[in-house]
Amino acid sequence: MSTFSALYYHLVWSTKDRIPHISEKIEEQLYKYIFGIMKNKDVHLIQIGGIEDHIYMLIRVSPDNNLATLVKDIKVSTTKFIKTNYNVATEFSWQRGYGIFSVSKSMTDQVKEYILKQKEHHANKSFVDEYIGFLQKHSVEYDEKYIFS
Repeated sequence: MSTFSALYYHLVWSTKDRIPHISEKIEEQLYKYIFGIMKNKDVHLIQIGGIEDHIYMLIRVSPDNNLATLVKDIKVSTTKFIKTNYNVATEFSWQRGYGIFSVSKSMTDQVKEYILKQKEHHANKSFVDEYIGFLQKHSVEYDEKYIFS
């Protein structure tokens, strides 16, 4: 029997110390670069977006994908990409951790819309409050002192 799957994930992580490194100048090229990484890893990038200090992605993966390795590869590659191509005011890096949340197919349109409206959304809600809300919504146990390390 063949393997069939529909595995959707919502990924989120921020820059280290939430420093607003991702300017509009960097954003477009960064997203294109991430799209290329995903394509090379046979991951379908459905939507990407964010603001100056964090990014979101909605992806579809095959069961063969190791998500921890995928995130690590994206973070390492994009850090090199940004450092090589852009003069950032301080040393650029991503936070160590990340959030990954499963998404049912029936919710993918809502998640796409949510990612597209990040700039509007964060006019009213901080990333910290939003991220803690995600953890609570998904019943993820956490210790606040380790969330943004």
